[in-house]
Amino acid sequence: MSSKIATATMLRSSVLGPVFLPGEDGYAEEASPYNLALTHHPGIIVGATNAADVQETVRCANAAGAPVAVLNTGHGPSTACPDDAILITTRRMRHVAVDSSSRTARAEAGVLWGEVVERASELGLAALAGSSPTVGVAGYTLSGGASPVMGRTYGWAADHVQKIEVVTSDGLLRQATPRSEADLFWALRGGKGNFGVVTALEFSLFPVSQLYAGALIFAGDDTEAVLRAYQAFTVTAPEEMNSSLALLRLPDVPFVPELMRGKLTVTVRVSYLGSESRGQELVRPLRDSAQPILDTVGVLPYAQIASIHSDPTDPGIAIEHFAMLSEFTPAVIDTMLEVVGPEASTGITMVDLRQLGGALARRPKVANAIGNRDAAFGVFALTVVPPELVEASRESGRELTKRLEIVGKNSDRNPSFLSPADADGDGVRRAYESHTYRRLQEIKAPGGSEEPVQVQPQHPAARTAARLIRLAVNDGVWVRDDPGIRGVTPTVIENPGASHVQCTRLVPSPGRRRDHRRVAATRGVPGDHPSGHCARTERAPRRQGTGTHRLLHAGHVVRGRRSVEGWEGLRPGSAGTGKDRRPNERPRWHRPSNGRAALGVGRSLGGRAECGCRVERGLCDRGR
Repeated sequence: MSSKIATATMLRSSVLGPVFLPGEDGYAEEASPYNLALTHHPGIIVGATNAADVQETVRCANAAGAPVAVLNTGHGPSTACPDDAILITTRRMRHVAVDSSSRTARAEAGVLWGEVVERASELGLAALAGSSPTVGVAGYTLSGGASPVMGRTYGWAADHVQKIEVVTSDGLLRQATPRSEADLFWALRGGKGNFGVVTALEFSLFPVSQLYAGALIFAGDDTEAVLRAYQAFTVTAPEEMNSSLALLRLPDVPFVPELMRGKLTVTVRVSYLGSESRGQELVRPLRDSAQPILDTVGVLPYAQIASIHSDPTDPGIAIEHFAMLSEFTPAVIDTMLEVVGPEASTGITMVDLRQLGGALARRPKVANAIGNRDAAFGVFALTVVPPELVEASRESGRELTKRLEIVGKNSDRNPSFLSPADADGDGVRRAYESHTYRRLQEIKAPGGSEEPVQVQPQHPAARTAARLIRLAVNDGVWVRDDPGIRGVTPTVIENPGASHVQCTRLVPSPGRRRDHRRVAATRGVPGDHPSGHCARTERAPRRQGTGTHRLLHAGHVVRGRRSVEGWEGLRPGSAGTGKDRRPNERPRWHRPSNGRAALGVGRSLGGRAECGCRVERGLCDRGR
């Protein structure tokens, strides 16, 4: 307990946001997610206000040997936060910027989709938002982001991310783009939170100001007719048509609309990116399948897309189970009627069937980790329960999803369609193609260990920056070890069609109190001139009254695949003149904080690094 208090004291002196310990005022509210079926009891909570707060928290966690977890809204699948973890909440990071000229938005980690929709719609633009305005942008996008409003038309939200700002487990803030930290960029988009704490995302917007959209609500007695009409509707629906169907059994309580209270209803939601006349033509077979008890489909401003699904905005307790379908066949309809139809006795509150396909099935120009794109539908069963029945209801809906997997001929998962029940290794593994899962493992834990990819990962402390050296191009194979060091033979991993290699080396430095590591890697993008980056860490000399810190020297860039020769100096090229640097690349130097050094992009301050050390050829010449 004393060590926990000491860590909290250190955090309170180094972060701007609040720090909570168990039992303190605000602790329970800070740890509370949207879905109250799960509760978190971390050892410490840090309410981050900016990326620097996240960096300091990760560094303190490394010093304390504590895992790190992250929470924004808590809508999505999650596992309980360990009692010894430091939980970072990002709800205070709420800045949104929209650039109409480039049609992009930048959202910090705590931003909700409702805020992006509001800002974008003011400029006649639209984002690939989810159905609920209270879902967080970051978690939704990192899992893929299948928009039920425009996903079939434009693809996954992650397909359109242009930059991710992320603090990795070494405490460094990295800018991941297709051309910088490219492998990390690939993994984050679909790999969820396994690779760091995302602090901001930049993504594309689309010139959409209105839709032909809304909901058709039918009585439960018309379930079979509506299901069969919807099945036929999806067969010929164009990519501009996005739709879903929900069977709802809402409780008999005052806040539920009377037409849906205490009874089964069937709701078909549509969102068409096209003319009103064409939209009416496409929707007519659904309207003719039965008499709607409510019809809200019409021309809808994009700013009002939340009204299509009318998702609840208040926290509650819900048990969820998911399945993917390759086919929406009569057998699927029969199974749904048997388990949740008007004659069925079930406690399931909602079954939601969403059509995928279209642009969601296509690979993006810049590859990412989203897999199993060939699924035609995603389905989830949701059961609302009181607190005392949470544990007894954990399996509610699983029988239906298992049977639908069989008749729908698909046993795979998708990162956007995972529940806490899928938190075991097998459940998450099924969300990715085998080669994608192996690559995610390699990026998460280089060197051959098989660290699992998780639904809600707790980031281990004290990983080195060397583990995140990016990949480079090398004739379609992956290479694990640097071929140019002391006779080490490269480990070649067969990976047909791959276009990247990873070269890392760790060399103990003889004659020092602690080993330090030298890392060399080549980087490049197909079609570009390859370049290299080498870095070293060493123990800084003790100076009177200042103690010691770890010093990172970086900034050397070498041409092509040339190895870094020798130890002293590490000067393979003219780092000071920029002759061998890539365009616009500046030298990097260290920036001490609490006895540690962080590798980052430096700024020249009159010939001195930010730490105050004299800069010589892109290096600081001493420890502070």
